[in-house]
Amino acid sequence: MTVVHAFRPVSRNPKCYQQRTRAQMAITMATDNTLETEVLIVGVGPAGVSLAADLERRGIIDYLLVEKASSPREGGTAIGFWTNAWRCLESLGVAEGLRKSYLQGERVRIGTGQEGKELTSFSLEECDGGPHEFRYIMRSDLLRQLLKIVPKQRVAYNKAVVGFREDKGEGVVIAELSCGQKIRCKALVGADGVGSTVHKLLFPGQKLANYAGYQAIRGVATISKSGSLPPFFTFERGVVNQVWGAGVRLGTFRMTETSLYWFVTYNDQQREAGRDDDGAELLQKVRSLLAGWDARWGIDTILKNTPAQDVLRTSIGDRWPKPLGNWGQGRVTLLGDAAHPMTPNLGQGGAAGMEDALVLGELLVAALDKGDVGAETVPQALRAYEKERGRRITYLTLKSFIFGFLLQIPYSPVTFVRDNLALPLVFKPRSFLSHTKFEAPPLPSKVEKKKRRMFPLM
Repeated sequence: MTVVHAFRPVSRNPKCYQQRTRAQMAITMATDNTLETEVLIVGVGPAGVSLAADLERRGIIDYLLVEKASSPREGGTAIGFWTNAWRCLESLGVAEGLRKSYLQGERVRIGTGQEGKELTSFSLEECDGGPHEFRYIMRSDLLRQLLKIVPKQRVAYNKAVVGFREDKGEGVVIAELSCGQKIRCKALVGADGVGSTVHKLLFPGQKLANYAGYQAIRGVATISKSGSLPPFFTFERGVVNQVWGAGVRLGTFRMTETSLYWFVTYNDQQREAGRDDDGAELLQKVRSLLAGWDARWGIDTILKNTPAQDVLRTSIGDRWPKPLGNWGQGRVTLLGDAAHPMTPNLGQGGAAGMEDALVLGELLVAALDKGDVGAETVPQALRAYEKERGRRITYLTLKSFIFGFLLQIPYSPVTFVRDNLALPLVFKPRSFLSHTKFEAPPLPSKVEKKKRRMFPLM
């Protein structure tokens, strides 16, 4: 375990720790500026807040969610959620609130850019494993809904984790924050995204992500409520559009009656880390990339109605996990993009993080209920979570990478073969959504939850 800062000695008498009741452990402030909790979650993103919400709904009150920023990130565009993501949102109790605000996807259309030709089109009802569901939702709306479940006193902003160490004698991890505070916990979960600080501390020198060779520009266009819309393919309700070119792709989906999400991916060298983009320049970049594409895709109308300040560009990359997970050590593990960044070609990055959260929440509850005191119950639960998730994440990451490789081919003769010969073999409706199968772990009964809630918040 990496030690970044010097820590004050802690008692090595396990009886001292054992005698504390769960009520006494519930985020109390010690006289030496040390917080105590059972589960410390680092990162107020979709994965981290999903874990906090799951623990809250399961009745585990001894957790704390810390974020280095001063508030939840309001920026970002939209996240595409397929069937498995909605199963997670249902389990967390926020699905209905989000469904009311966003349009449901009903069909998938794949076409070519310059020719304006439809290569294939099929309904979600034709895909095995249904009924299926798809919507794009704004990232900020997702966080707001999830944070409604988590009590405000369980979330601390302006709290950056700068180091941690494990005390095996007492069965705790001691994390240090940039403000000088320390937090003693039985489990530390890094859910702080692709550039995870927890990952850097846990595995110094390991690459956070491997560049896949292409960039993505994303935005949300505003659609007027009044007047008739142009007869473009991209404005049709319920249609998930994928438009292919040579080394460039366009994707669109009408999120609401007044908004349309779009993205463009294109082959390019990796961008300099930390570089800020100008939204107007990004829009012009998209115009140049899609110059000459068929007017039926409505590209000019989309870009003219996209606010420049809301356009983002990201470098696409992933990290292939081991089939058995192993992305943690001792009482520390990782969640979501911090553990396994993946390319967006399956639309599974956000969903995988929520799946992680539900699986880990169930295992943590079971481990903590056994009274993990100086034992290996919690570490065993974390390794079990990594092993269970490792198999599925490896499958998703590799499948998404292969799709991206095929769809970003830059050579016109090869794309002709891809579009006319490979497409019928790879994009079969029956197996198109086979990767979206996921059953959320069950919640405890109301009686069990009521008993656990008797411990007061402090």
